[in-house]
Amino acid sequence: MGWPPVVTRVKRGWKMPSHSVDSGRRRTPMAIRALATGAMLVAGLYVAVCLYAANALSVTGAHKPLTATAASIDSNWRDVSFPSRLDHITLRGWLFKAGAAGGRSVIILHGFTANRTDEGFGEPQMARDFIAAGYDTLVFDFRSFGLSDGDRFTIGSAEGRDVLGAYDFMKVQGYDPHRMAILGVSMGAESMLGVAEQLSDVAALIADSAYADLRPILNLDITRYSHLPGIFNPGIIAAGQLFYGLSPDFRPIDHVRALPGRAFLFLVGGSDNFIPTDNSVQLKAASANPETRLVIFAGSDHAKEFHDQTARYLETVLSFINDQISEKLG
Repeated sequence: MGWPPVVTRVKRGWKMPSHSVDSGRRRTPMAIRALATGAMLVAGLYVAVCLYAANALSVTGAHKPLTATAASIDSNWRDVSFPSRLDHITLRGWLFKAGAAGGRSVIILHGFTANRTDEGFGEPQMARDFIAAGYDTLVFDFRSFGLSDGDRFTIGSAEGRDVLGAYDFMKVQGYDPHRMAILGVSMGAESMLGVAEQLSDVAALIADSAYADLRPILNLDITRYSHLPGIFNPGIIAAGQLFYGLSPDFRPIDHVRALPGRAFLFLVGGSDNFIPTDNSVQLKAASANPETRLVIFAGSDHAKEFHDQTARYLETVLSFINDQISEKLG
């Protein structure tokens, strides 16, 4: 049975605009799909750039060749190797015997993208000066640097295992932690602070040019290294965390705060723009021990205090170590 005439006209009246509506509907999904495709391409490019940058930054400068020999530092030395604690990465270095009585020792920890011979952080001359002062001295390469194994670094968090490995090695060699000092420069300082709770027997802990909190430093320095706009920083940090072992929320200041009974010596350059001087001010404020000291070397850039004011640096460090050893030994 057919539609009544009036109804037929109404129905036919609906059909005319329906073609226009359907065309609009077809165009709208196409536009949405185009926008979605473009957004996916942009997102994919962002992810690819972040992954590439995180990968590149996590191996930057790794395994630079040594630029000095052990013999150029002192004649009484031997090659040594030992595992990092927990993950057992083989670390390599030199142990120098000062030949003095008293059994004092020091472990020197190098900085970012360096190794045990890096002149920029002063290691060769610093080692000579400690040996001359009567300290048996261990210098070694952190994981992924110099001659040590490993292919990535984390700017302080995982490297704490290397510090503990060096400490374990020295104890096995018969060194008394109550007569021991550990001096870390830049990344070496942060690595040491991150495991300070496990170094309670060590007489003196000295942190030269350390950061208090890694994430702000990453935000500050990623652009400097990658030359990418700051909008990429969150993605690079996330990629480093997910795929390359980075711990962006690593906070040495929390480890200082957790040890109210521990005295620290903090050293920093007054013109440090790489890790701003205020980081060391924050670290000093986090320590509840009245013997904790902060010494600011006016005019010095990042980790350059030893180079710029060697005599003052050594006097400050050796005085602090002497005081802390005396206190440990009672």
